[in-house]
Amino acid sequence: MVYNWGGPTSEALAPLAARKDVPLFVWSADPRVSEGRPPVIRFTNSGADYGKVLADHLRKRGFRRIAIFKTDNQYLNAIFAGLSAAASGLQVDLVDSFQPGDKDFRSSIAKLKRDTYDAAGLFLLSGQAGLFSAQLRGMGLEMPIFGTDFFESMTEVEQSKGTLVGATFANNEVSTSFRARYVAAFGNEVQINHAANGFDFAVFLCERLGSNLNMTSSADILSRTAKTSRFSSQQGEARFIATPAGDKYFHFPVVIRRIEGSRIVTDSNG
Repeated sequence: MVYNWGGPTSEALAPLAARKDVPLFVWSADPRVSEGRPPVIRFTNSGADYGKVLADHLRKRGFRRIAIFKTDNQYLNAIFAGLSAAASGLQVDLVDSFQPGDKDFRSSIAKLKRDTYDAAGLFLLSGQAGLFSAQLRGMGLEMPIFGTDFFESMTEVEQSKGTLVGATFANNEVSTSFRARYVAAFGNEVQINHAANGFDFAVFLCERLGSNLNMTSSADILSRTAKTSRFSSQQGEARFIATPAGDKYFHFPVVIRRIEGSRIVTDSNG
């Protein structure tokens, strides 16, 4: 059995695992990694899960025209695709795309002054979201901001000089107990959701599959996984889902989170 973290490396390993019939668990939001490959199982939500929750949230707030700014990244691409697919009643425009190293967004932000949008979606990496938000407000634009789980970081909020306060984003909620232990160990909440997902996989591996995998066949691992309909995790109740297209993944509850002052909370209004 192999466990891999990350979209691009999962894409590379998936065909090899299928060819050799080796169970491969991956952290990837792209269903195509698993589709049509029986031994490949995704241990995280699809980009479509986050995109749908975002689309519902935007409609609930009465927004109609949405500007998206996105870094070229497989994970962010999957969420953007999910939002676009669920965007009934919304006009979602990809205004500009960036590379991971980009830090000056002012020429892109200027495009917002030539058109009218209800909100700006920042599908950007850590370090970029805070900079973009600060530059956006610095250019006199006060439109609402929303984004992805890269907002789940007070470090990002501080880098934004407070301009991310009030922003919303879709993410998995982490249990209070796990959050407390994580902060005690590392002194911050950076990447806490990914840490919780890794912790959940380790527990799943030991409790559901058995810690001695040398004594378990490939077929047995896949069979046991498919029979795990639900289990409690640090991210809420996880459900195993197999789609008609052949994707196999664990779905964790997705909520809307909101940055409020010096804390990040779950938005009860969604």
